[in-house]
Amino acid sequence: MHERVPIAMKRVWGASTITVTIMATSGLGCMPLYVEPPPTAPHALVKIRIANHDAPGPSLEESLVLNKHRVKVPKTEGDFLVARASALRVRLEPAYWSMQTTFYHTYTTTSTQSYSYGCGKSTCTGTRTVTQTHRAIDGACKATVAFSPEVNQMYLLQYDFFANDQCRLQCMMQLPNAEGSFELTPCAAVESTSAQK
Repeated sequence: MHERVPIAMKRVWGASTITVTIMATSGLGCMPLYVEPPPTAPHALVKIRIANHDAPGPSLEESLVLNKHRVKVPKTEGDFLVARASALRVRLEPAYWSMQTTFYHTYTTTSTQSYSYGCGKSTCTGTRTVTQTHRAIDGACKATVAFSPEVNQMYLLQYDFFANDQCRLQCMMQLPNAEGSFELTPCAAVESTSAQK
């Protein structure tokens, strides 16, 4: 995954100060948002459940992707360890899912730099203080799963984050039973032999 590093700079020449903010982003802002098929169109229903079993950092960034489209992630309500759920109508086509979790914290560094500038017919020099804000990753993980949804079926997409590089994304089909509840069975695998990256 390629990351963009936007740099925002604030120059105050009189005070000889520069503030630089360096934050890595996943580039998902350029990815289109997944649009659900209308209720009247043939579709399947996917219940999305996200559970973090650990929170190694004070800030959290999550991304859920379906067939190269962003899917809205259920929001946290202040406690990262509280499980969240939502539902999404999906088209009857091979579904390639990926979920990524990143826990992080930010910190700042300050340094003094020399610079030169033109002053009349000569060149003058000076110093300035540069403050940079960085993001440090405390724990991250990415998991994928692919399945072929069937019309009018209901699925559970379960994501579990356990620790850095330890997570799981699994899909189960919910089949009603005679007792009025559901039985969970593994989702049908994608028939195509070519995996989508």
